[in-house]
Amino acid sequence: MQFNIEYPPLQQNINGKLDGPDLQLSIEAFRRMPSFELEVVQMSIARAMRDYRLGKLDLFFNYSNKEFQDYSLYPDYPLRWAEYRLLVLAGKGFKYESLLDLRGKRIGLINVVPLGEELQAAKDKNYIEVSRIASHRQVLEMLKRGRVDAIFMYTDVALHYADEVGVEIEVMNPGPYSRRGFYPSISLRSPIRNHALLQKELSEALGSMYRDGTHKAILRRFGVASVVKVGGKED
Repeated sequence: MQFNIEYPPLQQNINGKLDGPDLQLSIEAFRRMPSFELEVVQMSIARAMRDYRLGKLDLFFNYSNKEFQDYSLYPDYPLRWAEYRLLVLAGKGFKYESLLDLRGKRIGLINVVPLGEELQAAKDKNYIEVSRIASHRQVLEMLKRGRVDAIFMYTDVALHYADEVGVEIEVMNPGPYSRRGFYPSISLRSPIRNHALLQKELSEALGSMYRDGTHKAILRRFGVASVVKVGGKED
């Protein structure tokens, strides 16, 4: 299943076709799996969610969505990690040693993005003012115009949209940090005969891709820099 939207740099229109690391990582993983073949079906997110619930899709890519966990299996490794960091205008960074350093800061982020542990704690203490915004471009525009002091975004996506908006940004380091695994979940409602075997082979394929460097190479081909811990080390 492939969502029929552009979401650069993760999915882009390349020579008239939607392509990106998620699709290419999936193709490579199934190439390494002896018992299964991949059929890519392009559809909207809403339809994909509906068909997955009904068992009409075998796989659905998501961030371990709680709604699906009761009837899904997940491989040991995510397809990729989404890394969320605090970003500011270039040269506008500030000291960050504790939540107290966030007092009075205005933070912008996308509607559906969790704040992460540190920023949620700061919000609970009323240290920060949070503005939730509908689109990535609008988040960057607010930062550019000084309407927020910092943004909390998926770093690779933020850097892409910063170029489009014409603003130079930098990562707060140290700074609040969160990451979520983007997984190919396996529907236990689908008619596949052996869901456990699919989970096992998908885990082995993704693990081998992390270990032999193929995973990193595919991400870098599309300008994505996600990392994952393999054997206690960051790859």
